[in-house]
Amino acid sequence: MFHRPVAPGVLVELARIGSNDRRMEEIVLRDPVTCLLAAPPPEMADAVRACRDAGIRVRVAARLPLLAVTVNPFLPRPEGHHYVADAVSAEDLSRIMRSAIRTPVVDIVKDGAEPLWEEISRAT
Repeated sequence: MFHRPVAPGVLVELARIGSNDRRMEEIVLRDPVTCLLAAPPPEMADAVRACRDAGIRVRVAARLPLLAVTVNPFLPRPEGHHYVADAVSAEDLSRIMRSAIRTPVVDIVKDGAEPLWEEISRAT
């Protein structure tokens, strides 16, 4: 099991080696943060995909609970060959999210970070 962040290149190399050595069936990372700290998500996803394509399962030993969700009403709207800043209603977005999920929803811009910390503290 890897207890520290693992660079995508290491996983790709293990996939290359593992495709020749069928004894390697699984790579276990400590938790999802191990993946997030190692590289940008697209790079890590490509490395995990390389392992899967080589027949190696990549999993995490401990799942982390989703304690809260933050909303951001910012919306990049396509305009021609670029994007311009736009927004959706923060109130509508928060209301829709709260009705769709059981996890606490916090608008940090409107309410500040304190409600987020309160939700996290309450859950832990």
